[in-house]
Amino acid sequence: MLELIYSTSRAGAEAFAWREPFAAISITDPGSRPVSLPQASLVARCDLQFWDVERGELDVFDAAMARRALTFVRDECVGATLLLVHCEAGISRSTAMANALGRIHGIAVRHQNALFLDPNPLVTRLLDEQEATG
Repeated sequence: MLELIYSTSRAGAEAFAWREPFAAISITDPGSRPVSLPQASLVARCDLQFWDVERGELDVFDAAMARRALTFVRDECVGATLLLVHCEAGISRSTAMANALGRIHGIAVRHQNALFLDPNPLVTRLLDEQEATG
């Protein structure tokens, strides 16, 4: 059962070490290389690619991605004690995702870059909307 959601940057995710089973939501810019995550205790992974913008025509966080993240936490994180959420800088997309998922599921949230938080409002709004429509 998930006990903690931890947000970080790409570099923080690639250096991440956790002995217990964990799951990860990996958020990268469109077209960037996948993040290399430690595999020993990784039990589930959800990869999302979208730009850190609130509106645009291409590659913006959307309702389908929100549903995918919500379903991932509900269905694939069984057995994980921690959910690692990262984006490129660990400031906007990952913090919004971690905060919303923590609030929705009643799980504690911690941020590596707590002094620089600037959660992306589109990510927060769409996760909340998709959870409400179930």
